[in-house]
Amino acid sequence: MIDGETRAALAALLEHLKAQRVALSSLLADVGAIRHSLIEIGPEYRAVLERHRRKHIEEGRDLLCSDIEKLQEIIDKLNGG
Repeated sequence: MIDGETRAALAALLEHLKAQRVALSSLLADVGAIRHSLIEIGPEYRAVLERHRRKHIEEGRDLLCSDIEKLQEIIDKLNGG
C-alpha cells in the first residue's frame, strides 16, 4: 500500500514526466521540420549538420552521463538497492 506522501510524490513526478514528453515531442517535430527544410535548401547542409551534431554531442556528453548516473542511483535506492 502506498502512503499519501508517496502517492503525491509519484503523481507530481508523473505530471512532470508528462510535461517533459509533450515538450520533447514538440521539440522533435520542430527539429525534424528544420532539418528537412534545410536539406531542401541545399545539399551542403548535411556536412554542416554532421559537424555541429558531433560538436554538440561531445559538449553534452559529460553532463548527460552525470545526470543519468544520478538518476540511476535514485532509482536503485527506490528499488531497495
